[in-house]
Amino acid sequence: MRTLQPQDFASILGIFDPWAIKDIEISQEKEQILFILEKKKDKKEFFLFSKSAENDHLKTMKWHHIKLGQFKSAIQLSLPINDFLELDANGPSFVGKSSNAITNELSDSIQLFHQKGLDTDMIQSLLGTPMALIEQAINALASEQHQKTMASNLPLIGNPVWREVLTDKKRITTKLLPLKLLLSSLKLEISKKPDDPDIVLQSVSELRTFFVKNANQLKSEYIQIGAQISPVQKKVQSKQKFVLPALKSLAWQHILTGKVQLDSAHMGLKFNLAQQRKLYKLASNHEQRSEVIKNLALFIKANARALIPVLKQLTELSNQYKTIQGSILPPPEHDVWKQLLIDDKLLPSEKINYRLLLSRLKMTYQKNQDTSTIEELYQFFDKNSGVMTEEIEAIKQLASGQ
Repeated sequence: MRTLQPQDFASILGIFDPWAIKDIEISQEKEQILFILEKKKDKKEFFLFSKSAENDHLKTMKWHHIKLGQFKSAIQLSLPINDFLELDANGPSFVGKSSNAITNELSDSIQLFHQKGLDTDMIQSLLGTPMALIEQAINALASEQHQKTMASNLPLIGNPVWREVLTDKKRITTKLLPLKLLLSSLKLEISKKPDDPDIVLQSVSELRTFFVKNANQLKSEYIQIGAQISPVQKKVQSKQKFVLPALKSLAWQHILTGKVQLDSAHMGLKFNLAQQRKLYKLASNHEQRSEVIKNLALFIKANARALIPVLKQLTELSNQYKTIQGSILPPPEHDVWKQLLIDDKLLPSEKINYRLLLSRLKMTYQKNQDTSTIEELYQFFDKNSGVMTEEIEAIKQLASGQ
């Protein structure tokens, strides 16, 4: 079997002319592979200056790329600074933008997985990319989507408001220095030839493009220019306060036992919830169950941006369960449950189903000291908390020593 050559790796990575792999550096210890690329020179090109001009002002960029088996890969490229401007505008998938640390292909993969509902941990395990870079790519996607939404609200390029701004018929107040400088420059250009439609159109286009690219910094200016925000967008933009149920809330217990279903198509949440439910079922004490609840809550917090519908549902659950918060039971390992099994007169009750259950469990516990009877008694009160409120209050008082 022959050894893979650079051209073989080029085919695997989708690298095409005029790009080529100049060198490959492999680290078996770190399980990393670095592809050093070059851009082939067109033989027909004629250079006025000597070759020193080619090597002056070179810039070297290195980007994280897709995983190749167990090896993390990276792309390195050295080019004249001006050539990177072209890459930023229209670069191939196997390189990245000069402002990014990942290739375009890796960025697209992260964004695709995120849109499919995978959480950052799962994306990291699939792509082998550092978590910070994954979060950066996801934030960039959110920013881009917000930018597109804001741009759709701007007056169209043919709207007279842009020309009015550039001819001082409509004034815009701004604290953003780059916008101040741009306005001054464009106004000066138009003042020289106010009747030249090409100059006016070019200036208007440049101003609107600036608004599109800097949407996050121009909220006040957007309003002044007449950007229209629909009622739906206003609702989305208004601050929403989401509250997770307290870790001791029955809401989590009911979610993890399947009594309450979370309404979400998020693949990451479904996978995590299935795991946590298994662990919760296997948990043998209160500490283990609390740890499972904590892990689920942390997962939801970490992926909050992708789980807005779930956060809304949990906020509603938090408010609902507050009304029955007073009926939270002492944990199963509390001595009060043993006391109830030893002394059936400790908790008088007219509920026939409780009295029959207690009689059976008491006999089993006193005979075999079977701790599963304690768990069964606890589960009975948990499932029937709505109709056992008086008994639960009495149990809480017994547990607190009152």
